[in-house]
Amino acid sequence: LATREIHGAPIPILSRLVTSTQGAGEFAIGPDGTFVYADVPGSSSLRDRYMVWVSRDGRDEAITAMPREFVYPRISPDGTRIAVYNADEDRDIWIWDLATKTPRRFTFDPAQDVYPLWTPDGRRVIFSSAAGGSKSANLYSQAADGTGAPDRLTMGEIGRAHV
Repeated sequence: LATREIHGAPIPILSRLVTSTQGAGEFAIGPDGTFVYADVPGSSSLRDRYMVWVSRDGRDEAITAMPREFVYPRISPDGTRIAVYNADEDRDIWIWDLATKTPRRFTFDPAQDVYPLWTPDGRRVIFSSAAGGSKSANLYSQAADGTGAPDRLTMGEIGRAHV
């Protein structure tokens, strides 16, 4: 990885890829090259999604036991957690601890909290939300361990935002 050189023959790891309504692939690649994606066996329903971990040799293992409406998975910089938007009735971001295989609800505002991104040090998660009854989404930052209140990073109106 450090030399950014390819070694060995390519291995197909996925016969299909779930995409968002905007056409973006529902996957994430960690800093060490690991790959996680949304799997929808035989269905196009969001409710049928499992998160799946794929090893470098193409073997896959379901991370989640129950299907949920998982969208936008993002692997933490240290590769130990996944921040993912759960598009179910709560419309919140959850963080999965890969070592313990346990989920933790990360956001709790009634508004839709979406598009999680890890800071490079893995200590915070940035996300988009229309929290507090805002008419448009703004960016927020919160400690990755869930402590403290989210910090609002932008002050936006529909069509424009101010940092």
